Amino acid sequence: MPPSDTTDSEQGQRGPPTEPEVKDAHKFVTEDLDRSARWDTFSNRLPRVHERLVQAAESGENIEYGPLADYADTDPRRYMSKLLDGIGYIERQRNNPPLTVLAVHAGNGEPDDSFLDLLEGLGIRGHYSAIDEKAIEEARREVFKKYGEAT
Repeated sequence: MPPSDTTDSEQGQRGPPTEPEVKDAHKFVTEDLDRSARWDTFSNRLPRVHERLVQAAESGENIEYGPLADYADTDPRRYMSKLLDGIGYIERQRNNPPLTVLAVHAGNGEPDDSFLDLLEGLGIRGHYSAIDEKAIEEARREVFKKYGEAT
C-alpha cells in the first residue's frame, strides 16, 4: 500500500535504521540493483545520511548532495546514490514516504534522475503523478507531512 493511502496509525516506524534494516538495504543495493557496496562502509554511513535527511524533513528543507556527502564523509558522486537507494528501500519497507526526495543538486534544487528510477524499482512510481516535477513535489509534501508531525 502506498504511504499516502495509510492513516497516521498505519504509517511505518520512525527513528534510525536498525541493523537488520541496514542489512536488508545492503542486500537490495548489492543484489537487486547489482551495485557493489562494501558492508562496513555502507553500514557506517547509511545511518548518518538517514539522520541528516530526517533533520532536513523536520525542518521542511531540502539538502544538497555535497553537504550531505560531507556529513557522511563520503564522495557525492561515487557512493551517495548507493546510500540513498538503501534509505529509499528502508523507508519503503517502513511504509513511509520517500525521504530521499530531499537530497538535491545544488544547481537546480531537484533530486537526481535516479530518484525516479528508485521509485520505479521500489514499485511506487505509479503512486505519484506521471509528470516528474509533480511526482517530486508530491513526494516532498508527504515527507514534510510525515516528519513535521514529530517536531
